[in-house]
Amino acid sequence: MSIIALLLTVFTSRGDYSETDLIKRELSNAIEKNQLELYYQPQVDTNKKLIGFEALLRWKHPVKGFISPEVFIPVAEKSGLIIEIGKWVMERTLQQMSDWDRMYNLSNLKFSINISPLQLMHRDFTQDTLLTLSHHKISPERLKFEITETTFIYDQKRISSVIEHFSQLGIKWAIDDFGVGYSSLKSISDFAIDDIKIDKSLIMHIFDNESAAIVVHKTIELSREMGLNVLAEGIESEEYFDYLRDKGCNLFQGYHFARPLPAGEAALWIRKATT
Repeated sequence: MSIIALLLTVFTSRGDYSETDLIKRELSNAIEKNQLELYYQPQVDTNKKLIGFEALLRWKHPVKGFISPEVFIPVAEKSGLIIEIGKWVMERTLQQMSDWDRMYNLSNLKFSINISPLQLMHRDFTQDTLLTLSHHKISPERLKFEITETTFIYDQKRISSVIEHFSQLGIKWAIDDFGVGYSSLKSISDFAIDDIKIDKSLIMHIFDNESAAIVVHKTIELSREMGLNVLAEGIESEEYFDYLRDKGCNLFQGYHFARPLPAGEAALWIRKATT
């Protein structure tokens, strides 16, 4: 039985709490109980050279094991817990960057952090981010914030202001899971976006679905014309890598290179890249 199915079975068998209530109750204590972890998935360029990592949140429950982000992230966003969790992710990522800097004398590796719309619009987001950067002595140019297309259904004036402010400091912005959501390249042109990450559900069908292939091709073409980097996520074989590189993608991420890695294993990638 999958962990998601197991969770649903456990949660729905109790009459006093709904599934969402139980996840929220346990998630609210996850930071304090040291149950949250960060994994790091390598991102590479057209030469397969390591250029950075995406920090990915994992919840390791002491009884249920790893709980999928697809289960707990929507609850965290709906309940507002994403604000506290997001601060923890920012702090832990920058702390890890600082630790690796001291160990490996890094200067060029960039780290991507997923930012929810609620975080982006929170009154303390800008100040908290700047303080954390200063505390860990991390240059803003080494950070990339990833947001999803649904971010643009919120207060666009507020969001545009925050994005522009951080862009002026050197932080980059990427649209994650592009191609399956609400926005378009035309609407994105109104914001200071640097990278487009094409959703893996499109990438995986470029050889067997003509519509998916057309969307991917046009996204790459238009993005590059607009001066944007294009990252293909979900690369699972050399065939996909070669094809998308030839079409114009210049950044890549996926199991073909590495799965999301705990910090110790990610450090091995850094060691190879710096020696």
